[in-house]
Amino acid sequence: MIPKVTWISTKSRVLKPGESTSINCTADGKPQPHVSWNRIVGPGGFQNLTSPTLGYSNLVLNNVTIQDRGDYACVAKSIANGTGLSRAYVNVLCK
Repeated sequence: MIPKVTWISTKSRVLKPGESTSINCTADGKPQPHVSWNRIVGPGGFQNLTSPTLGYSNLVLNNVTIQDRGDYACVAKSIANGTGLSRAYVNVLCK
């Protein structure tokens, strides 16, 4: 079964400079997928932010600045008859 992100704690978050936040996500699949957070950097580009863990990942952004503004992806991967990938996006804006 291709992995699927099944829950994400927020789809959009507005933060002021200096604030912190935590965003969680879970994923299901068979076999159980490895889940990680990436930052989307340009068309088709990703910056890995967390190490893959089974079924769940937590992204922590501390002391945010305007440079933290953008889209983040919760990615679930499983290698079984190929690789599956699911994404859920979070937009972090600094005001």
